Amino acid sequence: MWKKGKASYSMNYFGRNLDERFSSDFLKEVLGSAPRELPYRGPEFYQSGEYTYKIR
Repeated sequence: MWKKGKASYSMNYFGRNLDERFSSDFLKEVLGSAPRELPYRGPEFYQSGEYTYKIR
């Protein structure tokens, strides 16, 4: 987040893929579509191809 041209807040996500069958690109897609209300978790429900993301 920038305020008056200066960075005032940022968030970083770090993880690793433990299973070659899982597409980490999907997780990047999900977290990139996070609503403002839940910027750290992603949307409550997201589906793309064979993968589904749900917040429990």
